[in-house]
Amino acid sequence: MTKNLNPEFVHLELGDYLELLQNTIPVGGKRLSDKEICRKISMSPQTYGKVKRAKV
Repeated sequence: MTKNLNPEFVHLELGDYLELLQNTIPVGGKRLSDKEICRKISMSPQTYGKVKRAKV
């Protein structure tokens, strides 16, 4: 994706929101793990982790 995350688009609330969606909305009858999400969106787990847990 990108090496430097633009602080304008990175917020702590985004990580909280992604976590909430991941834990409350089943996809195909099951909760998706971070690994499954990364595979579906073609993003590395490291980048996804940075986006999800970014600090501004």
